[in-house]
Amino acid sequence: MLDYGGAGWRVRREVQASAGTEVTTYTYEDWGRLREIDYPCSADVRLGWDGENRRVWVEDGVGRWSYTYDAWGRVRRQEGCCQNEPGIDGVAVEAEYDDAGRNRYSRAGLFVLTDSGYPTIWWIDVHNNNKLVKVVDIH
Repeated sequence: MLDYGGAGWRVRREVQASAGTEVTTYTYEDWGRLREIDYPCSADVRLGWDGENRRVWVEDGVGRWSYTYDAWGRVRRQEGCCQNEPGIDGVAVEAEYDDAGRNRYSRAGLFVLTDSGYPTIWWIDVHNNNKLVKVVDIH
């Protein structure tokens, strides 16, 4: 069963599960942007927004992701942590666009702490069968 608030936003979802009724609740800020999802059996999700109605962060049971945008409102960089992935301490995705708005490139990177405590940055080369390319060791 779904319940919607006075503004027409979903505020509650109720399902019957083998262990009984499970309820998910949704919370919004005054502008109608989704602020939190409270799940019954897993980590909650929280979201943050900027003044341009763009999502700037998401936090869940895995970690926190942040987003930055270019002047046209396209995602320029997404980065966050992966607390549930052993050996991976951060992930970033970048994109760049040409003057016509076409995607010039996208890349994803992994940040891995070495035994010395310094990170090594690896980019995933999406144009070369997603091969990992070591960018730099930071000392």
